[in-house]
Amino acid sequence: MQMNLFLILTAIAWMAAIGCSLHYLRLANMARKARRQEPHTGEFPPVSIVLTVHNQARELQANLPVILQQDYPAPFEVIVVDTNSDDGTLKMLEKLEEEYLHLHHTFCPDTARDISISRLALTLGFRSACYEWVLMLASDACPSSSLWLRAIALSLTQDADAVQGFVSISHPHGWSGIKQHFFRLWQQSLWMPWDARFAPYRASESCLAYRKSLFMSHQGFASSFSLRYGAGTLLVNHNVQPGRMKLALHPDALLTQEQPTTLQWKHQRLFFMETRRHMRHSLGYRLWYAALFWGNYIWLLLAAFTLLYFHPHIYIMYSMGILWLLSIITACATWHCMARRLGVRSYALLLPLLRAFIPWWNASAWLHWRFESRKTFRKKFV
Repeated sequence: MQMNLFLILTAIAWMAAIGCSLHYLRLANMARKARRQEPHTGEFPPVSIVLTVHNQARELQANLPVILQQDYPAPFEVIVVDTNSDDGTLKMLEKLEEEYLHLHHTFCPDTARDISISRLALTLGFRSACYEWVLMLASDACPSSSLWLRAIALSLTQDADAVQGFVSISHPHGWSGIKQHFFRLWQQSLWMPWDARFAPYRASESCLAYRKSLFMSHQGFASSFSLRYGAGTLLVNHNVQPGRMKLALHPDALLTQEQPTTLQWKHQRLFFMETRRHMRHSLGYRLWYAALFWGNYIWLLLAAFTLLYFHPHIYIMYSMGILWLLSIITACATWHCMARRLGVRSYALLLPLLRAFIPWWNASAWLHWRFESRKTFRKKFV
């Protein structure tokens, strides 16, 4: 009787683990539907693209012409907000403005205090925008084609208040690049489908379209003006209603970004640890996150416990081994399908190893934030 009970519990936990692995197909199916999306037949909305930069002349030199030369039938403008660069960024922008009339630039005053510089720069960009849709874009994000803005515009509909684009690392190299690429893709596979269906939890200002009227009605970043990071996340989390956020997953909407340095990646995780303290309606997402992630480990714990007590039964050991192998194959296959549909590298064979590192990455970031870096999140900015 006891043996049957443990076997039943293990089988149920295994089926739950398989279900957790299948959740990758949700984003894959959304990407598949985006591929089949019909070309835009109505009027294209005019768009204002806002980039905030600081000593990023090299990135602008490479990416800004691609953005300015987009094949877009409606008016669009590009606004670059400089935050006191001293590497020749302004001279380069002035030269480009002579060639492209829809390029404009402004700057943050160097006397700004008590406010996040990134939020001040974005606020200036929104106020300078001439159109309803404002697309926040990272300066090192490069469009995959000249039809990128058209593909983004497919999601700029009347029933949307925000549209999240998909950004991937262009050429991940080394162990650092692989883990950063995996961790970003794994996080996106969780929060992107959630945002599209429920109240948005996360967002990324690397490619985020947002209505100017909504931004102004909520007084911009008034609810989080003093934080150093998470501008796009908290803007969407605090203001966008359930069902009002769309995803731009068409292949032409793909953006590639340079691989962050190890220090930059570390800071991004630290800043998110601080940002999530200010997120709203987050309980549902966190419970779903825990269920999807820890479902795989609960099955392994039950299987180990069953083998510990019934190890003389060879058929049980063989069954456990086969079930474990099937769960690994299912996870790798669904992960590879998702990455292929999104048009990025999958590293599917490394999935079991990389997924095992997630608790350590999260715990190390939390410990670093909790015991060493909380002093960097004060409200004074100099």
